[in-house]
Amino acid sequence: MFRPHPLQCRREGLHSMSVESVNQSANAFSLRKGGGAIHVPRIIQRTLFALLALLFVAAVFAGAGSADGGNCGDGVEWDLTGDTLTLSYTGSGSGRMTDYTDADGNRAPWYSLRSNIKTIVTGDGVTSIGNYAFDHCSSLASITIPGGMTSIGEGAFYYCSSITSITIPDGVTSISIKHI
Repeated sequence: MFRPHPLQCRREGLHSMSVESVNQSANAFSLRKGGGAIHVPRIIQRTLFALLALLFVAAVFAGAGSADGGNCGDGVEWDLTGDTLTLSYTGSGSGRMTDYTDADGNRAPWYSLRSNIKTIVTGDGVTSIGNYAFDHCSSLASITIPGGMTSIGEGAFYYCSSITSITIPDGVTSISIKHI
């Protein structure tokens, strides 16, 4: 059995731990904490390390994707909860949604989540739907447009193949018919 010099690991407020022995044939080492020894096989060490690394990466990505929402215009915010995208007026600004394009680099902020969107609810105070706002939302079936809406931009519902009907309020005075 191979015996290295004891390796002391000290942390403030914790007991010291030392490597008691290293068994090269078993690919393991033993830790001694206080009066008892803990034997940890190398395969378990590696497995635990891999699991901790995966949990860390999952936590980072889950944190990045869990808050699906943000600004999408002058006084307009969006929120995706489940399969419903909600556009809300913040109370300040014109209520006009940002115009987007069908080219990479200027897509709507929910574009990467578009296949999850089945319903769009647009709140009072939102006055326009921007160009290409919902293009390629292929699962989109239901849209609620408030009476205060005045314009629907070019290609707003381009390649939204699951829409069965849209009720457009009387207040809408401008609809771009390109790519409908």
